[in-house]
Amino acid sequence: MPLADLFITTKDRPDLLQKSLLSLQECTPREQYRLTVVLDGHHQDTEDVLNERNRAKWDYLLTNNKNMGLGPSINMALAHIDALKKWEDTDYCPLTVYVQDDVQYSPGWLEKLARSFLQLERQFKLGFA
Repeated sequence: MPLADLFITTKDRPDLLQKSLLSLQECTPREQYRLTVVLDGHHQDTEDVLNERNRAKWDYLLTNNKNMGLGPSINMALAHIDALKKWEDTDYCPLTVYVQDDVQYSPGWLEKLARSFLQLERQFKLGFA
């Protein structure tokens, strides 16, 4: 079972997105996450980064035809992930994590985050963003 639903919002930063996706792929076992990418507005270079040759790096691609901004893009991703979880009717991924399109990952980052969150959740019965 994946540890997390990850989502990235991006606009006009294809080089950073490419590096971030590569870092995620190198530092995080693929079975640990499900990735949704929100493309905010049309930008051909960014679309090229997300083309079929990179398809294995993401699971779902959501697009805004015009720039809607960060808030609406985050809300779109959260609604999509919430719908997936309701459709599956399971706690498929216990965490939902927003990461920016310029993040560089280190090995073990997701396991550490999941362990910390689950310990806090058991202790305090809370969530955090």
